[in-house]
Amino acid sequence: MKRTSVLLVMFGLTLSIQAKPLAPLHLAVNDRVNPIGVGTQNILFSWLPQDSSSNEVQTAYEIRVASNEQQLNSGQPDCWASGQVKSSLLAGIRYGGQPLASRQACYWQVRTWNSRNQVSPWSAVARFELGLLSNPDWSASWIWTDNQDESEDYLYFRKPVQLPAKTIARARAYVSASHRHELYLNGKLVGKGPNFAYPEYQYYQTFDIAPFLKPDSENVVGFLCHWYGRGQGRPYSRWGLLAKVVVNFADGTAVTIATDGSWKVLPGEWDVPPGKISGKNFRNGEGIPAESIDGRRHPIGWNLPAYADQSWRAAQEIGPHPTAPFTGSLIAQETSLDEYEISPAGVTRIGPGHLVADFGKVYVGMPRLQFHDGQPGQTVKVKVDYRRRADGTLEGSAQNTRMDYKYVLRGGLEEFRPYWYLGFRYLEIEDAPPAFDTSSIRMIVRHHRVDREASSFECSNSTLNQIWDLLKRSLMLGSQEQFVDTPTREQGQFTYDAYQISVGSMKCFGERLLSRQGLREFAQSQVKFHQDTGKVNAVYPNGDGKRDIPDWTQSFLFWAWEYYLETGDRELMRELFDVLVKVGDYVKNTENKTTGLVDLGNDPGYQGGITDWPERYGYDMKTSQRT
Repeated sequence: MKRTSVLLVMFGLTLSIQAKPLAPLHLAVNDRVNPIGVGTQNILFSWLPQDSSSNEVQTAYEIRVASNEQQLNSGQPDCWASGQVKSSLLAGIRYGGQPLASRQACYWQVRTWNSRNQVSPWSAVARFELGLLSNPDWSASWIWTDNQDESEDYLYFRKPVQLPAKTIARARAYVSASHRHELYLNGKLVGKGPNFAYPEYQYYQTFDIAPFLKPDSENVVGFLCHWYGRGQGRPYSRWGLLAKVVVNFADGTAVTIATDGSWKVLPGEWDVPPGKISGKNFRNGEGIPAESIDGRRHPIGWNLPAYADQSWRAAQEIGPHPTAPFTGSLIAQETSLDEYEISPAGVTRIGPGHLVADFGKVYVGMPRLQFHDGQPGQTVKVKVDYRRRADGTLEGSAQNTRMDYKYVLRGGLEEFRPYWYLGFRYLEIEDAPPAFDTSSIRMIVRHHRVDREASSFECSNSTLNQIWDLLKRSLMLGSQEQFVDTPTREQGQFTYDAYQISVGSMKCFGERLLSRQGLREFAQSQVKFHQDTGKVNAVYPNGDGKRDIPDWTQSFLFWAWEYYLETGDRELMRELFDVLVKVGDYVKNTENKTTGLVDLGNDPGYQGGITDWPERYGYDMKTSQRT
């Protein structure tokens, strides 16, 4: 029996020794899988090595990059061949090959060695594609309409283009807008954006539009844009739309469409107060836009080829990019939103045309309702809220924020869909048409794109299970264009809130992109506002400029350190190093010379003390002085 056991062990060891590593998986460039619109030549590769033995480690790697898949497969990479590199690193590996150009597509593979010096097969081929790397690559103009009184704007833009009868090889739309856009191709929604930024740090996005185009046909590129002044998570900036569409055909030819004065523009159906934007436009003092929509003014079919746009005005050119205030190189946005619809868990009828829908839990998003056979000119009132009153109706107000809408029916089949989001669980509809179908009630949920299946937790304690679900959902829904402190009242990226959401999201979802963006943005705030002190802003981007809370500046160091521990991202630490040193110097300079303790409460630039709203909660601001 002993001899049999020894033979089995030896046989198992023999198999383990003979087994070679498997091909690496989960290849990514700058933490994105097969990305398009990469905005830098500083390409960083990552992968996960695989081995038949769970006790194995990577000891070396080799990367090869080519301009087409055929050269890669033939073993003749024309962009870069790293050769064997002795290293256990499997993330943040910097590209070291030929210079890359705007819009260039590259194909790459990696193989690894284990501790027995056995080499794996080459991985499956992965791909990455660069965006527009410099301002001259745009060859497009910022456009808008006349807005001399600086009023809030909802605008439709459209541009028809005839495509030849050729096979489309690749089609991309490069888009930036201030503040927001929705991109449509032939009536279909392609995407939304960009993230909020100060104009010198303006983002742009890259969209794959090939699935939406029709060769040998007229195609329509359309945008619905919104500019609405400064707010808590939104700088003032200036209105504008910039776009460049490039369609490449299999025969090597291309069609380019760029924003200029030939585009048509029409005001949207949102009712906005005339004159310069002020509190009358908003739901609260934080700059969240109120929405009152007149469906009678909606241009039905505006983003389809057959639409007649003769009554639309010609767009006004603000200037070719770069033009003030968009004078910097546009930053390629790495993050993206997920949007999906959910139905109510239940609907309660309060009376004729009056009902309340319950979505079961609090989500972040916009209501979507369909009406038909309504009376033209009739106003439907819509409210949302976190809670219900005793009679089942809604207050339509929470966190000092109005949470109501108005929609004027045009008659026939029509849809109510606000432009911007709120957090809510309940939705109340009053004065709906008699034929209103409650099965059409939907909520469009939105949040930063994450892997919701990346983590799980379950135990025998139902309370702990519910806490896990609550925390995970809160992290997800608190991640929007930026990390936000609340999706209802402020919708701003506050330093300490962002730090906490980021750390939780990295652990729960493997999140990287929004965390990296947030760290870079707060580093920008030091360059923009605090070079003299080394602080970072308490909220950024924001509409009220220079603003700090001392211990939140200190938390930026902890956030960067925890990001590094979680990701091993040395490249970002190099990028942020000077900013982090200045933050450290600022904290050190507040040291109490008597006690030796950091005493941020002595900061002369922040009279409220070391925390947010200290007077509200009765903080003792003198503790360190008495220690």
